[in-house]
Amino acid sequence: MAFSGACSGEPTIEPTLPGFEALKNTANDSSTASAPATTTKEVVDAQVDDGTLSTSQIIAECDRQIYAWGQAMSRARTEDNQQVVSITANAIGLFVTRYRDEIENQAISGKPRFQGIASAALGFSGDESVLPMLHNNLGNDDPVVVAKTLLGLGVMSSPNTAIAPIEDAITRHGSDAEVAENAAFCLFQLGFTNYSDDSGVMSAILISLASNASPTVRAQSILALGLIAANQCLGDITNALSGDTSSEVRAAAAWSLGRIGANSSTVALVSALSDPDALTAGVARASLAHIHGRDLGPDPESWLPVAD
Repeated sequence: MAFSGACSGEPTIEPTLPGFEALKNTANDSSTASAPATTTKEVVDAQVDDGTLSTSQIIAECDRQIYAWGQAMSRARTEDNQQVVSITANAIGLFVTRYRDEIENQAISGKPRFQGIASAALGFSGDESVLPMLHNNLGNDDPVVVAKTLLGLGVMSSPNTAIAPIEDAITRHGSDAEVAENAAFCLFQLGFTNYSDDSGVMSAILISLASNASPTVRAQSILALGLIAANQCLGDITNALSGDTSSEVRAAAAWSLGRIGANSSTVALVSALSDPDALTAGVARASLAHIHGRDLGPDPESWLPVAD
């Protein structure tokens, strides 16, 4: 997890939370874990006589490019890295456009591995017309297809993504590690779209994922709760801040409490200033400054007047 500028010993000039670009790095672990590894025996096939790619070669190339994108996403978010991520994503989108018909055919009726890779690739198209197809694939009985489809939906990050199929997929396949990882990634990405959770379904899914064995899944879920301003989940987020064994999750909780901005979070955030993890303590300080409009420094005692 990378939060920028949260741990300085000097008072901040403006009471701001760490930026979204830094937060997006938290999604990278899931992206990388979800990047499919090419299996040569499954995808290598002879090129057809006219020089175009065969079905197996199309899926192999999708697989290779998605893996390269995941590797780029896993690195520190520098200006050069961001350019690589963008170029790689655009390359996948162009490839999908060129072979759109065959990729869609495989997403609909291919064997499970091909169906999954094709579903993930379609997410890079940026074309929301494929959403019904991806929503349908979330109902697949194979967790591989479901996991890759969640990755594609996360990449597309459309506010028109339906939550009900995601909820159903997690209910049926939530014990699968890749499904959980990609579900957290997907919902985290949707959080950046100002997704409206009026029904409370998205926050309920995120709370369930926040108890996952993977610290990255828990952290992404907690961050997403902050992104959608899930006030009804303040208690769960506060418990994560005070009790999670992972510093990654505690830092995520500190950020989310600041993002939601409730005065009632002050006491928990002041306590977090003493967290043994410097990042968590720094994010807690930034969140306190964001809530109260002023930075009183890293010492918990200096915040006692506003904590009363």
